[in-house]
Amino acid sequence: MKYINYNKWAFHFMIWVMIICVLQVYLTVDFNTFTYNQIRFLEVMQYFEIIAFVLFLTIVLFLTLSITFKKEKNYQFWLALIGAIGYVVRFIFSILFILNTTYEA
Repeated sequence: MKYINYNKWAFHFMIWVMIICVLQVYLTVDFNTFTYNQIRFLEVMQYFEIIAFVLFLTIVLFLTLSITFKKEKNYQFWLALIGAIGYVVRFIFSILFILNTTYEA
């Protein structure tokens, strides 16, 4: 293990985070309150979010290591960085949505 391509791993993990986000959107759109168990749905969504957050932390770690060791910045680095910023923006919007719905009721 002399050489680890941090950009490649950050890019691969970003793809997995995007797949999890698309899967969460599909499960949310497909959810029916009359036929599905709501508690189980929330548990599954929480598990997906935990996995996505752990992958996000590894993306940040690999991007930081890539910058620290002065690796070349190719398309994998830039796409992983844009995806990580997008994940942070998604997180902020979800927090704002939760705060907005909490105070309206």
